[in-house]
Amino acid sequence: TPTRPLSIEADPGVDLMRCLDMVEIPPTVNDLRASQNRLVVVTSAKGEKFLRASADLLRGLQWQEVKIITEAELTNDLSDNHDLIYFGWPQQQLVGMEIPKALQLSAEAGFKIDEESYQGIDDVLFVTLRRGKHVIGILTARTAAAAEDVARRIPHYGRYSYLVFSSGKNQLKGTWPATDSPLNITFDEETQQ
Repeated sequence: TPTRPLSIEADPGVDLMRCLDMVEIPPTVNDLRASQNRLVVVTSAKGEKFLRASADLLRGLQWQEVKIITEAELTNDLSDNHDLIYFGWPQQQLVGMEIPKALQLSAEAGFKIDEESYQGIDDVLFVTLRRGKHVIGILTARTAAAAEDVARRIPHYGRYSYLVFSSGKNQLKGTWPATDSPLNITFDEETQQ
């Protein structure tokens, strides 16, 4: 063509056997269970209550023997070399943590997934996110009692990326869509020169 291409994309109709790239594999609860380098991060006094209330979650994921630190103690070196579970929503976002556009969290207004709002006192959110080759789990709720009520159930939803519980019952579960692929390349203006 007389102009330079804007992008290159593999034909989605072609069956191709290959190993998937990490960006094509959404993080799941099972990824946390399979983790070898584990670290628990408590974000606040509220997070400390969630941790005590959620011992069943750590047991179910086989994370009983795990180092527990506060968010203030978390360094780049630690976060770069471990899969993490946060108890409470992180106050500072880690560089490279991929938060899907479908997920929104507000301390005052609860949380939203796919524009569905959850603001109840008994609403609990557990999400898995990717940060490079590592997985991050986040458990957040308005009360420790609500977190305790669902903690033992979370490991049973191993193939999912996000879980929402209300009054102890699962209301929503899903897997994040793949957002990128090495089979799709978009050229920016600099590479077109």
